[in-house]
Amino acid sequence: MILRIAPNVNDISRFAIIVSKKISNRATVRNLAKRRIKSIISSLYDRMIGKVNIVISLKHFKKEIPFSEIHQDLEELMIHAKILKKNV
Repeated sequence: MILRIAPNVNDISRFAIIVSKKISNRATVRNLAKRRIKSIISSLYDRMIGKVNIVISLKHFKKEIPFSEIHQDLEELMIHAKILKKNV
């Protein structure tokens, strides 16, 4: 998973999720990946620091990976990028 971050002058943070056909030729698998990422973002949105534009590119995705593991990975990436407060 790759995060690209740019400053934003708007009042809200914006997100884009890119899922390549290299992950799967089936749209249902790519849409599942997007839905999972959107769900994680909505749960983390209140802890975000500042307003930014974020592009999330998925390089690898398997349906068998537990949702909690994907959530933890994205949360760690966002904390490392200093756009998310640590959960206390």
